[in-house]
Amino acid sequence: MNKELETVFELPQGMQASVENGTLTVKSSGKEVSKTFNSRELEVSVEGSNINVRSKKQKKRVIPLINAFVSHMKNIVIGLSNGFEY
Repeated sequence: MNKELETVFELPQGMQASVENGTLTVKSSGKEVSKTFNSRELEVSVEGSNINVRSKKQKKRVIPLINAFVSHMKNIVIGLSNGFEY
């Protein structure tokens, strides 16, 4: 029996997110960051101020992929909050 894996990432107040064709766009105070998440095994969706990463298959290789997606989301939030310079 396969269970669905799901991780919910909550956006800080004042940030908005949308997903279109696998591209996550996060906006905050006039700034915008987009990241394309290509994976056949994962689905990224937005519900209110939450970003959901979901997989219908529960496999060992999916868990690190979900964690990588969430890490990218955290870095996007940090970049929008604190700014980023090379």
